[in-house]
Amino acid sequence: MKVGTELESIPFLTTFDQAFSEINSPNNNDQITIILIIRRGEPESYKTQKLFEMAVYHLTNEKQQGEDDESGFSFFCLDSIEVPLFHQHFDLKSVPIFAAFHHSKPIYIGNFGGCISLLRPVAIQPSPSSTSSSLGTVMRKSHFFILLLEPNIHDQILIEKALKRRRIKGSSGITCEWNLCLDGQAASSYLMAHGGRVDVLLVSEDCSESDLRTVSSSLSSSSSSNILVSGLVSLLGEEGKRRREQMVWSEGVSEEISKLQSGNSSNSQQLQNISSLLVGKPFHHKTLDSIAIHYNSAFSLALDSSNDHHLTFERLGEEIEKLKEKKGTNLENEENGITMSIS
Repeated sequence: MKVGTELESIPFLTTFDQAFSEINSPNNNDQITIILIIRRGEPESYKTQKLFEMAVYHLTNEKQQGEDDESGFSFFCLDSIEVPLFHQHFDLKSVPIFAAFHHSKPIYIGNFGGCISLLRPVAIQPSPSSTSSSLGTVMRKSHFFILLLEPNIHDQILIEKALKRRRIKGSSGITCEWNLCLDGQAASSYLMAHGGRVDVLLVSEDCSESDLRTVSSSLSSSSSSNILVSGLVSLLGEEGKRRREQMVWSEGVSEEISKLQSGNSSNSQQLQNISSLLVGKPFHHKTLDSIAIHYNSAFSLALDSSNDHHLTFERLGEEIEKLKEKKGTNLENEENGITMSIS
C-alpha cells in the first residue's frame, strides 16, 4: 500500500526567539502548534521525526481527499542542542518529546496521547507539576522567566541575589532565569521584542509614573497574553508596617491590590492598574514558590476532548504506532525529503 510519495520535511525552528515567535504568532491564534523536540544525529530522534512526518502527511492527505473540517494544527521540529533554552524553559527531561501550544500557552508536553480540541481555563489546585483533571491533562510550569523592573540599586542587588538561588532546583522544583531593566523604556523594549518569553513581570513601586505608563502601554500590545504582572512594594518602615497590618500577606505575596496606598497616589494607582499580585520587599527566594502558584492558577489550561479536531494527538499517536508495526517500512534520508512506502 502506497501511503505517500515525496514528503516535505517538517521545518526546524533554529533559535529560541523563532520558536516563541511561532508559538505567539497572531496568525496561529486559532491553531494548535505542535513542536517535536529531538536531538539530531541520534537514531531514536531521527526515527521519531520521520514517523511524525509520515503520520502528518497521511492524515492531512486523507483530509484533502474527502473531509471538510480543518485540522487547526501547525507543525515544527526543534533540536534541543541547537536551542537549549527551549529545553530549559519548559523543564523537558528527555528527547524525543512533543510540546503543544494554544494561544501562547503550553497545553501538552509528552508522548502522543489523548485528544485536544476545545481549550478553556479551569480552576485547579496549584502544583508545579503536570496532573490530570476531569477535563484532561493540566500543564503546570516549574521554570519561569522573570523580567525585573527595579530602579532602586539596593533592592536590585537583594532581589537578584534571591533569584540566583533558584537557578538550580530547590526542594519545590521551581527554577527561574531573569533579565533586569532599570526604567520603563528598557522594559518596554524587552517586552516588545521578547514578550513571548516572559512569564512574570516584577514592577517596583519606585518606578516613576511615566515608567509605569510606558510599561502598561507595552503590555497591551505585547506578543504574550500570559504574563503575571506583580507589583514590588516595600514592607519596611512605617508604610510597610501599615501594609502588613491592613493587608493579608501569605509567603511574601498579597492579592489585596486595591488596598495599596503610598505617598504618591497617582503612582500607586498606576501600579494597581497593571498588577494582579503584590510582592513584598525584601524579596525572599521562597516567594518565587508563591508566585508560581498564582501563575499556574491564572494561566494553566485543561484539555476538553468533547469535540475532537480532525487531527488529534490520539490519531497521530495511533498512526505512528500503525506505521511502526507495518512490515517492510523503509525510511530513506534523501536530499529532497523522505520517501515512504509500506509493502
